[in-house]
Amino acid sequence: MTAGTILDGTLIVLLAATLGYCTLLYRRLAELRTAQASMKKLIGEFGAATERAQAGLLSIKTTGTELSGVLAERIEKGRAMADELRFINEAANKVADKLDRAIGEGRAKADLRSAGMVAGAVKPNASKAPQQTARRSESERDLMQVLQRAR
Repeated sequence: MTAGTILDGTLIVLLAATLGYCTLLYRRLAELRTAQASMKKLIGEFGAATERAQAGLLSIKTTGTELSGVLAERIEKGRAMADELRFINEAANKVADKLDRAIGEGRAKADLRSAGMVAGAVKPNASKAPQQTARRSESERDLMQVLQRAR
């Protein structure tokens, strides 16, 4: 064997090894290209999902802001109604107190009159009737004013 044949044999073996290695590299590059395509698809889907999430968050934020405004408005109306009801309640209590006093005075006078009539000592005084009517009218006017304010 000559040195040229040994060199040619060695070169053939090295070329065969290079060819095998190139085939292996080609397959790996093909797998990498396939993986790259799936990665592009995955990144595209991820981007779309991110955009949908951002749109959903914006929608939630907008809805929350609107609901917050509506809620604040209703709370303010409720507070105004509570204040108005408190005022009406106070006025009604005052009128009820006046009516209670007037009824108590009227009963006391009626008791005195009936006691006087039974005994025959005192006759009913006609001049006191207009005062009772005036008190009753005043109480009725107060009650009507409170009822009109309530509307």
